[in-house]
Amino acid sequence: MAKQLHIIVMSPLYKNGGGIQTWLVYFLKGILEKDIYSKVYIYNIKPANYQDSISTLFKNKVECEFLDIDLKNSIGKGNGFKNILDYTIKTIKLMRGLVKNNDKIIIIGTIFTAPVGIISNFIFKKAIIATWIRSRTVGELAARKSKFIRIGNFLEKKLLNVSDIIIANGHDTLQYYKSIFPVHQKKMKVIENAVEYNKFSDLQIPNFRKNIISIAYLGRMVAAKGFSEYIKAANHLKSNSLSFSVHGHGGEIESDSIIYCGSYSPDDVTDVLSRHGIIVFLNKNNSAGGLSHGLLEAMASGRLIIAWDNPIHSQVLDKNNSILIEEGNEKDLIKAFESFTKLSDEDIASLEKKCLQVRKKAKDYSVEKHIDKFIAIMDKNSFDNK
Repeated sequence: MAKQLHIIVMSPLYKNGGGIQTWLVYFLKGILEKDIYSKVYIYNIKPANYQDSISTLFKNKVECEFLDIDLKNSIGKGNGFKNILDYTIKTIKLMRGLVKNNDKIIIIGTIFTAPVGIISNFIFKKAIIATWIRSRTVGELAARKSKFIRIGNFLEKKLLNVSDIIIANGHDTLQYYKSIFPVHQKKMKVIENAVEYNKFSDLQIPNFRKNIISIAYLGRMVAAKGFSEYIKAANHLKSNSLSFSVHGHGGEIESDSIIYCGSYSPDDVTDVLSRHGIIVFLNKNNSAGGLSHGLLEAMASGRLIIAWDNPIHSQVLDKNNSILIEEGNEKDLIKAFESFTKLSDEDIASLEKKCLQVRKKAKDYSVEKHIDKFIAIMDKNSFDNK
């Protein structure tokens, strides 16, 4: 009988939730098309409204089942430990009736789902446990000065110890974890995030001859993503030929010169990108990580990209396809913005070439290649010692 796949993800999986939801949708579609698993179980938090969940996209797929873990407490501040405990107990209880020998268990993240992975190692000794690192969660906790960081470090270390394979979603994340957990280097692999290229490649490249050039920040409004640096740089400039926008959630904007457009769902991304010629990516190397879907989508759409020059971005960006700036250098970020107020024909031709080059680069990160890498890694690691 074909093996089963168990995906452990402590999230209600709302359609507008972010990177994990975007990834899970195209990952599930790709895996189901390959027809290599008899059943795929997703151990997710029960959503308050099913219509807002990505599970509705798979309601006609009998081989795919969302198990909707019903938590006693609401998701929010103050309930973190209680919810992790509740989720862990209920998930393990369900797994005991579903997991079979040689099944694959995918732990999404290294902290909140870690207890499930650690316990699974003792209960399901013939199953294969893979931890898929979606971000440097410990680094983001440190950036927020969270009290949870010591426990987070402990859980992450224990989870990686018991994992048969560790998957990173970008080369920067892979190198980071290899450096702090050298003992696990041999079982660490990389599967970069993917982009549904054809959804974005029909967009026209930006018109840099317009009277007003639009610059935008997309994503969570947090320090790890360089949000404060973007706001400071945008507030510094007062130009009638530039407009600054923010599409995202998780923060506040105190500025009359920046347009806040609110949060957006994956279905809105194409429209959002079509409204702006320039997109900024300011992820900080010490607290964020992985090749982001937002970056790949902006690349596929042919936007002009401004980014910090660090390993997070340089795995896909270079001086030929984007504008790279020394990480944290606000003065150079302001200069880059100012340069768009006076563009010569030669400047415009150079920017257009960057847009075409970055779109070409995005083709390397197709969903098909993403799924093929996953299958190859999981097949290669048969773990005969289990």
